[in-house]
Amino acid sequence: MTNVSKAGVRPLGPWVAMARLACLLLALACLAAPMILSGCAAKAKPQEAPASAAKQPAAEALAKGEESLAQGQYELATNYLNRALEADPRLAEAYLARGKALHAVGNPEQALFDFNRAVSLRPEWAVAYYDRATAYLALERPQEALDDQRKALELDPGLAVAHNDMGLALAALDRPEEALQAFDAAIRVSGGRLAQAFYNRGTLRLREELLVAAQEDLSRAVELDPELAPAFNNLGILRNRTGAYEAAVLDFDAAIALTPKNPNLYLNRGIAHENQNRYDKAIQDYTRALALKPDYAQALHNRGVLFMRLSARTRACEDFEAACQLGLCHRHEATKKLGLCW
Repeated sequence: MTNVSKAGVRPLGPWVAMARLACLLLALACLAAPMILSGCAAKAKPQEAPASAAKQPAAEALAKGEESLAQGQYELATNYLNRALEADPRLAEAYLARGKALHAVGNPEQALFDFNRAVSLRPEWAVAYYDRATAYLALERPQEALDDQRKALELDPGLAVAHNDMGLALAALDRPEEALQAFDAAIRVSGGRLAQAFYNRGTLRLREELLVAAQEDLSRAVELDPELAPAFNNLGILRNRTGAYEAAVLDFDAAIALTPKNPNLYLNRGIAHENQNRYDKAIQDYTRALALKPDYAQALHNRGVLFMRLSARTRACEDFEAACQLGLCHRHEATKKLGLCW
């Protein structure tokens, strides 16, 4: 689950390409984000609740806030939930919903405050511990996340997403065997319907070199959720490593169709093209990655390698120098020693 991730979950680390170039990156993150953040929500235009909402009772404002939250209208949801809490400062459901809205727009610190309040008001509420754990994961506090997921499961053993996110916390704590067991439990409790759990287990198995099992899990993830772009990306990484380069290109195509502004996907597809000696297509993909992320040192490095192979020495040296300015210097230094670059 590269690159990680905007959700803030600690990555498991980059992959080393099996062929000529290093750094096949896992998209977004090696493991999926906590479930309330699965996928990247588009930033909504500012919205305001109608002034009449101030006169609505807390329950009605809460209902409107939860409806807006479900529709991805996070700012509008927050406004309604603020009104609900003005009317009833002890409304635990409003704190929980507002915390989810804040987390969804990338404010886990503020979300944590609301989740803490929800837990204090409803200490028997499993989902409050679960949601607080998602904020802890985003803040890279995996032990606290693990503690909360355990509490959530103590209160509700059938909460499949808590098993899944317990696996994320255990993976972040470098406890892979326990993490796999947690993902197993998530799959079992969900009746085999939780795509994120298959994705996470497959990604962790990929890291642990369990390639056959990883491919089965990632394939199942995209069957359950055909819009799970990171699963397509990781399938592509796996197939690139096993020499199934054409299949890898198709996987990266699918991931790019779903998330066309992720530069890591173009880098990965470029590597798959390069492994098939399709240098022109590889250069096109590295260039696309750089259009999205001009300071992408790995893309500069990889493109420079291909320019050198195609005898475009000046362009190659320019890319190596630019990559070195960004901290990736080994090719630049090697070509200078050989007198190939200035």
